Amino acid sequence: IEAVYFHGYKFVSWHYGVFFNTYNVFDPEAVLTEPVTIYGNRGNLAGEDITWSYDSDSLTLTISGSGKMYNSHFPWHSKIKNAVLEDGVTSIGEHAFRDCSNLTSVTIPESVTSIGYLAFDGCTSLESIEIPEGVICIGDYAFNNCAILESIVIPDSVTNIGSYAFSYCT
Repeated sequence: IEAVYFHGYKFVSWHYGVFFNTYNVFDPEAVLTEPVTIYGNRGNLAGEDITWSYDSDSLTLTISGSGKMYNSHFPWHSKIKNAVLEDGVTSIGEHAFRDCSNLTSVTIPESVTSIGYLAFDGCTSLESIEIPEGVICIGDYAFNNCAILESIVIPDSVTNIGSYAFSYCT
């Protein structure tokens, strides 16, 4: 199976499970004897015009481009310590940083207007976060289970805080 485009995604590899790992990579030469769902890997796309890059030396994920992030789990959840969203990103997608248990630092630009459902759920190493002026909506469960989150700055621009947005935080 070659790389293909579908609904704006470029699929560059294929696998059997929802979460890509080296144990379930789909072999395009395989003979299938029963129906199977095959999932595509989007490469480094995090939105229609948004890409991500990862610096393994500093454990820093950088998200750059313009527009909304996709609502999706991404492959970085267990690796990153720092996340930097650059100016131009307008929303943090649902589940974007869910279960990033090593995440300690997040930089959110003023271009962001919404933080999605479960966006930072389970970020158990996140101690503080500053939400910039311009964010209007914090989604349901956005910071749920951020067990050591002790300090959060919420600007006056926030007019909607979803249900349980900060449940199980310190």
